[in-house]
Amino acid sequence: MDPLFTAVVTGANSGVGLALCERLLTQYPKLKLCMVCRNKQKGESAKNALLVVHPDAVISLVIGDVSSIVSVKQFTQEIKQQFSHINFLFLNAGIMANPKVKFETVISTLFQPSKLVHRFSTGADLLEIADDTTKEGFKMTFATNVFGHFCMVKELDDVLGGEEPSRIVWTSSRTSSREVFSVADIQHTSGRDPYASSKYLIDSLSVVMNDKLRAKNITTNTTCPGLTQSGISLGILPWWFWYLILPIIKLLRLFVPSFTWEPYNGAEALIWLTTQKPSALDPLCKYYSMCTVLGRAYTSTAKIDVDMMEAENCYQQLEELLRNFKPVPDVS
Repeated sequence: MDPLFTAVVTGANSGVGLALCERLLTQYPKLKLCMVCRNKQKGESAKNALLVVHPDAVISLVIGDVSSIVSVKQFTQEIKQQFSHINFLFLNAGIMANPKVKFETVISTLFQPSKLVHRFSTGADLLEIADDTTKEGFKMTFATNVFGHFCMVKELDDVLGGEEPSRIVWTSSRTSSREVFSVADIQHTSGRDPYASSKYLIDSLSVVMNDKLRAKNITTNTTCPGLTQSGISLGILPWWFWYLILPIIKLLRLFVPSFTWEPYNGAEALIWLTTQKPSALDPLCKYYSMCTVLGRAYTSTAKIDVDMMEAENCYQQLEELLRNFKPVPDVS
C-alpha cells in the first residue's frame, strides 16, 4: 500500500472507528485521514487525542449524520473539496437501536450446549431490539447502517476508482442473518431484529456492488469486528457488568475467538485488508477480527450466505429510494 494513500472513516470518534484511525496512522504515517463524525465535540476530542500520539498526522474532521440523506449529500461535498481521490472508504458507522436482553432466553441457553456457542457469539435470539424512524421517513437502523452509506458511495463516485484503485470496506457483524431478512421489507419495518437484517443487507450489497464497480477499479469487502467494547455493546447492559464479566469473556476466547472486546482487536480485519492486494481477496467472503485467549489478534474468513438475484433486487430498491428521495421541508 502506498504510504501516501487517503482514507475516510465513518463513525470515527469512538470504538472500532477510532481504533482503526489510530492503527492506520501508526502503520501509515503519511496517510491523509478524514474522520466523519456526527457529534462535533466528540469528533474534535477524538482528533486531538490522535494528534497527541501522531503530531505530524494529516487529519481532517467532517461533521455529518449518515442516517440523514440531506446530511450525507452535504458532507460528501466537503469531502470532495478536500480529496481528489479516496483510496479507502471505511463504512463503519452503525447503531443498534434500544437493545434489551431477553434474560429468559439467556438463562435457557446456558442449559442448551448445542446452541450456546452460536447464540453467544452472534447474539441470535438473545436481544429484543426496537427501532425508530428518521425525520426523512426511513427506519433508523436501516438509514444509519445501510442507506446513508449507500448514498455516500454514490455521492463520492467521482473521487473513487479510475486510474488509481479504491477500496470500500463495510463493517458488518456476526449477527448478520438471512433468516430475519426479507427482500420485500429491506427497511425491516415489520420484523423484530432490524440490526441483523441491516447487516445481512450490507453483506449482500458488498457482493453485488463489487460486481458493478470493479470495472471502475473499485473493490468492496465486508468485515466483522467481533464482540467489541463500543457504544453498541455497552448499551446492551450496564458498563460495570461488562467489566465484571471481562475475565470470563477473555477465557471464552478459547471457544469463541470473536470475543475481541478491545477496539484495537476489533479493528484487526479492517487494518489487515489494507495490507492485501484486491486480487487476493474474495468478495464472497467476510473478514473477521478474532483474538486468542492470550490477546493476539488475527483475521479469519468465512463465505457470505448471499443470493445474487436477491442482492441485485435490494440494490435496485436502494437506487429507487435514492432516486425518489425528497428532503422533508424544515418547519422549525
